[in-house]
Amino acid sequence: MSGGAHRAGRAGRAGPLPGAARTRLTRAALASVAAVLLLLGAQGTFAFWSDRATVTGGPITSGSLDLTVDGSQGAPSYAKTGLTLNGMLPGESVAETVVVRNVGSAPFRWTATVTPGGDLGPALDVQLYLGSATTGDDTTYPRTEGCATTTTPVVSGTTATRLDPGAVGTAGQTLCIRVALPSSVGDAYQARTSGSVSVRLDATQALP
Repeated sequence: MSGGAHRAGRAGRAGPLPGAARTRLTRAALASVAAVLLLLGAQGTFAFWSDRATVTGGPITSGSLDLTVDGSQGAPSYAKTGLTLNGMLPGESVAETVVVRNVGSAPFRWTATVTPGGDLGPALDVQLYLGSATTGDDTTYPRTEGCATTTTPVVSGTTATRLDPGAVGTAGQTLCIRVALPSSVGDAYQARTSGSVSVRLDATQALP
């Protein structure tokens, strides 16, 4: 083998580094790792910019559902003193009007329920009409007060119609109540002294 080939062979092989060189290389690597860790640690002490906003609402209150009769709350009951007739005879009747109004903030629909009572109650015929004035008189025989408009009965017999009182805060609806003793009532109902009529109005919130 020639001297040139021998030198080329020795140059092509990478022999192990001397101990001192390895030590210096290891220290350099450790120093680099320490620098990286230190840099990361230093970055961890700073945060990116941030901001925050808070939205709060105003006060929230509840509305009300409130039905009145002639301006009265009707609790425990509202007495319509004009709806009275003493010594009622078959064929006679008495009538009165009331105003149903929504004074709350919730729209509602209402239903009227009639309950005759007392010993004359079973013989009485009660009818309710919407938007009607009264007619007739209750002083001259035969006393025949009635309702001027009878085309839309709210209650007739046992059938009731649920009605919308219109917009909140309006003048309300006039309701005519007629109580009659039919001419067909027999002698068994003479001299009764405790006849009565109760009209209950139930309001429930109306959905749009």
